Amino acid sequence: MDLATFIMRFDEAAAKCLQFTRQIVTEELPSELRFDIPWKRVDSNGMIQFLGGRLLRPEEMTVRGYVETRKILWVDGMIPEWINFSILRHTPEYTVIEALVCNRLTDDDDRLYHKAEGYPPFHVLSPPLPEGWDSPETSPKFSLYWKRKPE
Repeated sequence: MDLATFIMRFDEAAAKCLQFTRQIVTEELPSELRFDIPWKRVDSNGMIQFLGGRLLRPEEMTVRGYVETRKILWVDGMIPEWINFSILRHTPEYTVIEALVCNRLTDDDDRLYHKAEGYPPFHVLSPPLPEGWDSPETSPKFSLYWKRKPE
């Protein structure tokens, strides 16, 4: 995949994530988007080894804009095999999408997941759903924070 295609798919998946989540939650989600990329471990120097072995500081992984997030996910022409987007939280200024990523990088489009959605490797997920919630058509909207308090 070339960089232009990756950018187009990233933007499309982010927009779909926001659009879908607005249909199911009670909060007014701002259109301005930021991205958080969760990490598992910080080394003894306070660094995170991330995709392709790059060492990043934890603050480089949280509340990033489009450009910064794409730069983290695009590694010398390779991308994660899958990237899951879901709305994590919001502020009055922006909505935060969590970008959970596979640690396997590829430059082979045949290895990308989520082709059926039309923008591989991206997959749009809902936030955690309340018990018994079925669909936007049959269930009431719920708070994005029903399981936790807003930050």
